[in-house]
Amino acid sequence: MGRVGELYELIERRLEAARGRGACVLLSGDAGMGKSRLISAFRETVRGGRASVGIGVAREFGNAPYGPLREALAAANCALDLSREASREEQLAAVAAGVESACRRRHRVLILEDAQWADEGTLRALLQIASAIGSLRLLLIVTFRADDLPHRNALATLLSRLYRAPETHRIALGPLPDRDVRRLVRLALGDRARLPAGAVAEIVERCEGNPFFAQELLKSALERREPHAGRSLPLTIRAAVTERCAALDEGEREILHRAAVLGRRFDAALLAAICARPKPVVLRALRRLRDLQIVDEISETPARYAFCHELTREAIYDTMLLDEVRPLHRRISQVLEKTGAGAFDLGYHAWAANDGPRALRHNEQAGDEAMNLHAYADARRGYERALCGAQSAAERGRLLGKAADAAARDGKADVAASLYERAAGAFEEAGDETRVADLYVAMSSQARVAGDTIASRTALRRALARFPEKLIAPRAKLSLALAFTYLDRCENRAAAELIEQSGAAETSASYASALNYAAAVRGDLVAVREAAALYLARCNVEGVAAVLQARFNFGFTLCALGVDGEALDVLEDLLPQLAERRLRSLEVLTCANAALLHARGARWDLARAAIERGLAVPEPATTGPMALAAAGLTVGVALADEDLVLRSAPPEAVEMALRSRINSTLGRIAGPYARWRYARGDHDGAAAVLRTAVETLGGAFGATETLIAAVELGDEATRRNALPFLSKLDAMAQQALYAATAADMRAFEARRGGDAQAAAASHAAAAAALYRGLGWPAHEARVRELAGDAASAALVGGPLSASTSRLSAREREVAALVAQGIPNKRLAERLAVSQRTVEKHITSIFAKLGLRNRTELTLLMMRRSP
Repeated sequence: MGRVGELYELIERRLEAARGRGACVLLSGDAGMGKSRLISAFRETVRGGRASVGIGVAREFGNAPYGPLREALAAANCALDLSREASREEQLAAVAAGVESACRRRHRVLILEDAQWADEGTLRALLQIASAIGSLRLLLIVTFRADDLPHRNALATLLSRLYRAPETHRIALGPLPDRDVRRLVRLALGDRARLPAGAVAEIVERCEGNPFFAQELLKSALERREPHAGRSLPLTIRAAVTERCAALDEGEREILHRAAVLGRRFDAALLAAICARPKPVVLRALRRLRDLQIVDEISETPARYAFCHELTREAIYDTMLLDEVRPLHRRISQVLEKTGAGAFDLGYHAWAANDGPRALRHNEQAGDEAMNLHAYADARRGYERALCGAQSAAERGRLLGKAADAAARDGKADVAASLYERAAGAFEEAGDETRVADLYVAMSSQARVAGDTIASRTALRRALARFPEKLIAPRAKLSLALAFTYLDRCENRAAAELIEQSGAAETSASYASALNYAAAVRGDLVAVREAAALYLARCNVEGVAAVLQARFNFGFTLCALGVDGEALDVLEDLLPQLAERRLRSLEVLTCANAALLHARGARWDLARAAIERGLAVPEPATTGPMALAAAGLTVGVALADEDLVLRSAPPEAVEMALRSRINSTLGRIAGPYARWRYARGDHDGAAAVLRTAVETLGGAFGATETLIAAVELGDEATRRNALPFLSKLDAMAQQALYAATAADMRAFEARRGGDAQAAAASHAAAAAALYRGLGWPAHEARVRELAGDAASAALVGGPLSASTSRLSAREREVAALVAQGIPNKRLAERLAVSQRTVEKHITSIFAKLGLRNRTELTLLMMRRSP
């Protein structure tokens, strides 16, 4: 999980070793970071191959001389004769000679795990072997714990010498990104009941990217049955910490407990004050704790200290009673106020002490400071902690509204919607009607982002019902927000009535945005341009971020209507500005739409690059991952790139998009996702996805790929339900995209008629001409193939939309040389292989690309040349 790059590097090193260019890979990472799992995945890639693989594991106690190395060699079916030599140097030379002899007979992969515990003989032998490894058919992989390295002098010495060798490569496993931790939790749950979003978020936060800790915390969450069981730690983690602390005396244990109350980081002077002990006594205890790897000394001036892992601190803290810790937190808070400490420390300790007035003051300040620094998760935490000191409904509403704003900016749409609703309830209690309307609009927006249009619509209707007719401005805001939920479902008539009712808001940017959205859903490009210009003018008053949002909306609309060239210009012009201003969600959405535009034009390298750029954006909001999943599936299916699909379309993003009742969100992803499942052999699963999607879609806007997939891959009921969309497509036929989709669907449906081949060919020809005008070669090629013209399909961009990306590196090399007109004999000489091997490569190329001869291959390669 999250280690695909590292896995590929190991595979590449093994292939190089098989060619006689051996290497040593040093694989490091803290305990629980996934070293053993990566090794297990790598071993799966060589199962049944030519390499002989052996693994040896060093143990903390009782390693025999050369034990791990001998174990690895024995597992690789190569016994090592360890007859006694005259000296250590000769003994090491004999060990190395035995390994070299084994590698001459066969390609070997030797893996030594937990080298931090290896005996000195094994470590010295590794150094001896590594000195000649460059000419051996040997890949040597050595794993060790980075956190244990400073206390293993023998290993540290070995590594310092190995690092200088050109054949040595280093792979350091760091913490997993939050995105991968969430995916790990999702996959580990499997078919079990889902965890609440808050429980998953807690696991992500507490594990700090450590996969082992994530799994242990997940186990704890699954085992927890009481609704208020608290944040208990897994027994495996707690037992490990308890065992380390067993060697402490009573005084040291007391100092450790006080440090745990102070927090993960602390300084010795403050700890001494809290403990009421002389500083030298505290320093002696800290030295002992450092030796036990419970705390680390941080090289600062003055020096500070930190627990090695937050879970270590929690394990110690959890052994204390509330009656013990609350007075300590209160005392810490009072001492810190005198020293001028920051709001974050003061707020935490006041909250932990249950000191309401201080908690409100310091935590709200901490939240405000965090918001100013765009640390939205920290801001939300501050506002929620401040709630314990709120004395009035207005105070609760203010804090809940701030927390909701933080969650919304952090991409936690479902959390934000819930907080906005709670804030609205608090302001209702306080009698502030204007704030209530604003909060319901904000709640509606976040529920829509999360894909829950039903909840959004229900809450808005409830809000409208409670506002009397005389409150014109609040009702106008709510009516406009409700109109968006109808446009999400392509329900134009109801939306138009609500937009008309919201006339009091017609000078707002939201009103212009609604006009733009309504025109797009109708497929009226002229009206879109007029409304977009109005929208942009209104946003100019609101600031740069609003202007960028308006420009993105225009680019997205053009993309949805098939005006690709202009759409791409708009979006690519936006990207640098979005990156500069760190508008993460918009940046990911822009990358996703740019990828789709490039994919339509069969510019696969640019499409992939846009997706990779989107994936590199840290922690975007909810809509970004859903859009990126749709783009990743579209490109990944076309390129037969399983890895791209898995990285860009994690299950949680796909499922959220499929649950969405927003037409363009669901319509963009369901078709590509069904094609991916179909390509993997899951025909029933693909049909089920399409069946549900077609039953849910409200119109054709943004749904062309899903409608085409429904008539091509869907079951009889799905195809029957998809056909009524033809009238909706015809109503939007002024846009070539929708006319092409209708002809495409009719061609598939006609082909199913027993004597309708001519009709199918006619519709396919019409679709091909429209797709050619749009500049969509892959779509054109697909319908040409449908009409029976496979050769033309291959040459315009084929069912081979993947084209040469399906080939291996050597096959691409051969294809390029064939395109230059080089005959097979000269190809064989140039590549230093037999002519028969060249012929096998060319046969494979033809089969993968659906070509018949060298001429078609040459034309295809010419078409792909820049």
